[in-house]
Amino acid sequence: LASTENTEVITADHLLQLSDRALYRAKESGRNRVCRAGQEDTPVPGKSPNPSRPRKAVGEKTFVDVVSVAPGSSPALAALRDAPELKVAEHGSASDFLEAFKEREAQVVVLDMRQPDIDGLALCRRVKSQVQELFVPMVLLLPDPPGDMRDQAFLAGVDLVAPPNIDPRDFLSQLRLMIHLKGLNDRCRSIYHDLTMTRTPILTSLRMCLK
Repeated sequence: LASTENTEVITADHLLQLSDRALYRAKESGRNRVCRAGQEDTPVPGKSPNPSRPRKAVGEKTFVDVVSVAPGSSPALAALRDAPELKVAEHGSASDFLEAFKEREAQVVVLDMRQPDIDGLALCRRVKSQVQELFVPMVLLLPDPPGDMRDQAFLAGVDLVAPPNIDPRDFLSQLRLMIHLKGLNDRCRSIYHDLTMTRTPILTSLRMCLK
């Protein structure tokens, strides 16, 4: 850093600034790893790969779980099947969805309030409690909800409340907004993980050199 960025004597604070700048450049080039002198480019020991979901590739479809007894009865739900950027999995009950949820990560969940086994709010609470570190948008179809019911839905972890008879185009627009917010959240988590993965060993080494 000192030889490539500045040929003069630099302070410890300046060195930290240069290291941060180098980390950002490494992130942009895909080389977000820490190297020690005389060693190959290897991952930081004890650190696992990025735990957050990888950034979605161009053209990759978003997985949408629909939990509804009769998904074909709602034009909004029926429109999801025709959206080219979505991959829809339909579940006839909350229990069916929870079984699938054990096998793979949920990306977006659209559900009816009334379920044959678990009501929509209880299902929302269960999902949100299991994905506390990830943002999984929960969309609840609720017919003409009174104010207190809407408040209960948001307290349970619902991110969007929509009537079943909502215009399909409006519904898709709101759903795409939720997907966009999830993408931003996942990207922020990825950047935070990469910075903490690389910055901590560098700061530790610098402190040892400056003692």
